[in-house]
Amino acid sequence: MTRLGFFYVRPARMNEISTVCPVVYPVGRSYFSGCFEAAGRGRLATASGLKSYRTLSHPSLTIRHLQTYEEIVACRDVQQETWGEAFVDLVPPSLLVVTQKIGGILAGAFTESNDLVAFVYGVPGRRKDVNIHWSHMMAVRPAYRGSGIGRDLKLFQREFVLSQGIRRIHWTYDPLEALNANLNLNRLGAFPEEYVRDLYGDGSSSILHSTIGTDRYVVTWHLLEEDRLAHRAKFEDAGVLADLPVVNDAEAIQDCHAVRVEIPVHIQHVKKQSADLARAWRQSTRKALELYLGAGYGVVGYYQD
Repeated sequence: MTRLGFFYVRPARMNEISTVCPVVYPVGRSYFSGCFEAAGRGRLATASGLKSYRTLSHPSLTIRHLQTYEEIVACRDVQQETWGEAFVDLVPPSLLVVTQKIGGILAGAFTESNDLVAFVYGVPGRRKDVNIHWSHMMAVRPAYRGSGIGRDLKLFQREFVLSQGIRRIHWTYDPLEALNANLNLNRLGAFPEEYVRDLYGDGSSSILHSTIGTDRYVVTWHLLEEDRLAHRAKFEDAGVLADLPVVNDAEAIQDCHAVRVEIPVHIQHVKKQSADLARAWRQSTRKALELYLGAGYGVVGYYQD
């Protein structure tokens, strides 16, 4: 039996489309404090100061910027391990080197023996006439997934971007990936800005994207508390989530203050069991999310039943 998770969506006040998660992620200055310990120094630090951080969620790992060409080649290897040997869209070492020269980030989580187990990669840019940072890739080796390293990398990235005077980060993720939904929506407080069909083509070169294509949310992560609260204020509490109707097969907008969109907890497991079922999940969620986002609703969180 397929385990289920749910997005819950509701309309914004004043017909505004921008959203954030108003229920499940904590706010307040303590949310982003106490996340890192300066390696070997026993105190908290920011990315604009010290160069490396001992993660409190996984004390045996240190997060820092990649420094040598050998480490950058290891980043390529993590890409191939994550998306598959045939993945054609990996970022080559030569571009990773250049990115660090022009204000981008390439940071990784390293073991005590200096093995790279995870990385985050992003570049500066402009979107809608605002200076932003685009987080293009993040990957964690299988043995370390679910340990909190992904969140630690994002928080390291946040401090780096804030040190440049930039207040928001954008990236994409697959709406069917429940683990990513929990991290992005609940733990970080990012919110989907738009839904794009097959943003990266059919995805046939990647083991993660095959069968179901590359539909993506484009998400916004406001890095400052006042910006997050401003978006949060556009939404009221969704109420008792289990009481909200599931609208995967809806043909029209329901007259309801909030609704749920159902997704499998492990879409990669579903793909192995039945390609047809995986494609059906894509079609039903695409239909519902395009319908409701187009009507001024916003995705405000994720939970498992």
